[in-house]
Amino acid sequence: MFRYIIVATNGRSWPVFSSQAEFEAANLEDVDERPVFVLPNLLQEGWRPVRETSIGDKFALVLLEQEPRRDNGAVRGGRHPAL
Repeated sequence: MFRYIIVATNGRSWPVFSSQAEFEAANLEDVDERPVFVLPNLLQEGWRPVRETSIGDKFALVLLEQEPRRDNGAVRGGRHPAL
């Protein structure tokens, strides 16, 4: 599984959504009025950075990958064929 986040030099990080419905389901209203730090939570959930692309001087787009899990909780081997 793959997902993107935006990371700022001040430590804040935000998820990138593929649709308005996905954004609304995340319930991130008033995101500009409170700090958002999604990267630490995603790392704890087993997501790992794969690639980073700079967006200006203060931001980066980060691609994260999480290995699919089997029913018994074991991580499957192998990588996404596109990488």
